[in-house]
Amino acid sequence: MKTVAAYFDRKPIENEDEEEESQISSGNGNNSQGLVDNFKRNIGNAWNSLAYGKWRRKEDILEDCNSQIWLLGRCYLPEGQGSSYEENCPLFFQDYHSRIWLTYRRDFPPLIPTNKTTDCGWGCMIRSAQMLVAQALTILFCGRAYRRISKPNIEMLQTIIKLFEDKDEADLGLHRLMSIATSQTDEKAVGQWYSPSRSLALLRDAINNSEHHLLQNVQIYLSADNCVVTSEVEILSCGWTKAIILVVCVRLGTKKINECYKHHVKSVLSMESSIGLVGGKPKHSVYFVGFHGDYLFDLDPHFAQKYSNLDENDSKIWETFHCQKPTRMLVEEMDPSCAVGFLVKSQTEFNQLIQQLSDSGIIENQSNRALKRSKSSHEGNSLFSVIDERIPSELMLCEYETPNLADDEDELHGFEVV
Repeated sequence: MKTVAAYFDRKPIENEDEEEESQISSGNGNNSQGLVDNFKRNIGNAWNSLAYGKWRRKEDILEDCNSQIWLLGRCYLPEGQGSSYEENCPLFFQDYHSRIWLTYRRDFPPLIPTNKTTDCGWGCMIRSAQMLVAQALTILFCGRAYRRISKPNIEMLQTIIKLFEDKDEADLGLHRLMSIATSQTDEKAVGQWYSPSRSLALLRDAINNSEHHLLQNVQIYLSADNCVVTSEVEILSCGWTKAIILVVCVRLGTKKINECYKHHVKSVLSMESSIGLVGGKPKHSVYFVGFHGDYLFDLDPHFAQKYSNLDENDSKIWETFHCQKPTRMLVEEMDPSCAVGFLVKSQTEFNQLIQQLSDSGIIENQSNRALKRSKSSHEGNSLFSVIDERIPSELMLCEYETPNLADDEDELHGFEVV
């Protein structure tokens, strides 16, 4: 058994620290159960390295230099084609490489109440949602123009990344989110596949429960009914003393995305206030950040990396939170279920966003905040609605109340109310 286990302790496919030692030699000595647990963990690590290893991450080549590349409201012009994005569109690559990349991790502290030490195979939606929130925090505290090559705010960026570390103490980490999920449901939270709305709801609750100084002036407004209520956003902003991460869960079709929504997806990613989309393919979530032609750029969490304590402050560890190879998928391959994210820091920005969404035909606007506009070519295919006030449920029920038969008996003329 030791010989087989030692084989699986070899350095896996993805980059690892050289100090990784044999799990068997550091186990429970002669304790047979400890040997079995270590053996199972090593088998799992080997499988995750194979299933989610570096060999699967091919580098996409720039094939079209005649169209613009968009990344979260920034436009870039390719300089050539036939090679990597780093070479032929360096400004785009610097922007993409500067975004926080959160992937599968393994060998982190167990997720209570289970013994799971990895989220490989089930945590991709949560990782994608974390990346959307991480992007919002990066804009708030480092600025949208932040790039890793300049490094003016590297300490702040590292502080943000630590919020998502895979340990119990991290305010927005997987352990904290699973703790919240476990407390909210009788079902086993660890190991389940999460929807966009559920993942973002956990992050919303984690922010509400946090006392971290970076999270005191930010809130998540999550709409799961395709409707944004402006009065609710204002209340949540506390008079715009808090920034709002505005997230709307939408459905862009039944089994695949409808043709009429492809333009809207690209329009959202080209907006200044956009912080991307959480979506992907069925059972394969990614974080969409831009587009080029018919391709959507994403940050893909399906890459197994070893957990390392961020308190060690090793430069090699920080590199694992930034993607070196831009990945993409055709917009038509996108799963129709997704969540659209925006960041607004003031009432002016909020009003401008509504106006822009209205002008683009992305929303069905029933709010007084947007000026009248000319009819968009995409009218009638809105992603969601915006209203100023939510209709109280009791008023909606009044429309369906049964009339008083004693008083209105003559008016019914023999018809029975069903």
